[in-house]
Amino acid sequence: MPSHDDTLTRLAREFVVRDIMIPVSDLVCAAGTPEAVELLDRYSDFDMIPLVAQDSLTAYLERGGSGPRPLRMSDLVSDATSILDIVDILTDRPRVFVLVRNRIGGYVHFSDLNRPIVKLPFFVLLEAVERRFFDMLSGVITSQLIETVLGQKRRANLETRMRRQQASGSNLNWAALLGFKELLLCARELGALASEVGDLDRLAKVRNLVCHAANEDLLVEQHSDVRRLAHAKSLCFKLLKDTAP
Repeated sequence: MPSHDDTLTRLAREFVVRDIMIPVSDLVCAAGTPEAVELLDRYSDFDMIPLVAQDSLTAYLERGGSGPRPLRMSDLVSDATSILDIVDILTDRPRVFVLVRNRIGGYVHFSDLNRPIVKLPFFVLLEAVERRFFDMLSGVITSQLIETVLGQKRRANLETRMRRQQASGSNLNWAALLGFKELLLCARELGALASEVGDLDRLAKVRNLVCHAANEDLLVEQHSDVRRLAHAKSLCFKLLKDTAP
């Protein structure tokens, strides 16, 4: 029987490109280069205009480009491609076109990774990582370890919370009081993971962006931010693989 974490990681891959793509019918397209240039002048927030021939997308003109670029296989992905995989694909290109039943039916720009549904597979994946380390360390994290990793002030704060919880009849352990990054730092101190602190910082940053609905920061503000998501995904899978029972 698959574990709970295995089920979560499979679920994370169920969110696919068709869930975030812009349908071709919603794209502003041109029949030729002069019209595409005119549209780019009119729409200052567009970075490219698709070109249509015989009711099919055949090329696109980028802002500042010297001429139309014909669509190639490397520009295309299936509509069943997982969102987690499209993040990797978009690290080295700003856009892809989406094949739907052997016909170009949609378009994804890296900025589309800010759509709310993109947070869901990352939330599921990060939840699997947190649950894995919580289950692994819940019986071994002590107040002394917390002081060693997080400092005396944090230990005192958590001891106050622990006393309050115990007074109310709660049966919590130290791990239950730790934040996501704090749990991973304790795991690192115990030798349960070998990631650099900087990697854990970046993973915690993505986790905060994904999990806090009130956070006004975008998952992806510029194209280079896609690498942050790709790195977080890869690190999650590595941590789950390295700690598999």
